[in-house]
Amino acid sequence: MKVLLIQPPSQNPFSDRFYLFEPLAMEYLGAGLKLEGHQVEILDARLEPDIEEACRRFRPEVAGLTGFTNQVNVIKEIAARLKALFPVLFVVVGGHHATVQPEDFNEPNIDAVVIGEGVFTLREIVSALAARTPLSEIQGLGLPNEAGAAGMIFSAPRPYTDLNDLPFPDRSLTSRYRKHYFSEWVKPLASVRTSLGCT
Repeated sequence: MKVLLIQPPSQNPFSDRFYLFEPLAMEYLGAGLKLEGHQVEILDARLEPDIEEACRRFRPEVAGLTGFTNQVNVIKEIAARLKALFPVLFVVVGGHHATVQPEDFNEPNIDAVVIGEGVFTLREIVSALAARTPLSEIQGLGLPNEAGAAGMIFSAPRPYTDLNDLPFPDRSLTSRYRKHYFSEWVKPLASVRTSLGCT
C-alpha cells in the first residue's frame, strides 16, 4: 500500500527559527513499513505546507499524522481537509498526545489512533487494511465508535516495545529536507533515539 507520513506544521512557526529537528519518529515508521514492501513518503509540512498537493501527486491509501499537545488542533484541521478531498483515505494519528489522551482525536475525520510505540502497530494497521481484516484485533489502538455512541473503542494495550527490536530509521525518506534541519547553531543535524519515554 501507499502511505504518506505527515509531519504537521508547528503551532507557532516562530519556534522553527530556533530549532527544526528531523521527524525521527516518522523515519522509524517509514522504515518499518518499507520492510513490509509498502511505498512510503514523508512530507515535512513545516517545509512543504501543501499537503493536499502531496496527496494528489502520491495518491496514498493511508495518511499518518503525529504531533505534540500544542499540535492537536493542527492535526484535526489537517485530517478534516484530507477527508474532505479524499474521503476514502484512511487517516491514522499517533505520537505523544495520542498516547496520553487518545480521546482528543475521537473525530469523524480520524480513522484510528495509535497508543504507544507505533512502528509495529502501523505495520499491522496497513496489513489489516490490505487484507480487509478487523482493526480491533490490533493491540494499542483507539477506534471511533461505529455505533455513533460517545467515546472510543479500545483494543488490548500493546506491551512496551524493546527499542532493539525497531528497525533503524530510514533517513533516505527525509533526504530532500536534510539541509534544513538545525538546532540553534548546530547544522547539519541528525537525531538519535536513546530511550523509551521520559523518567
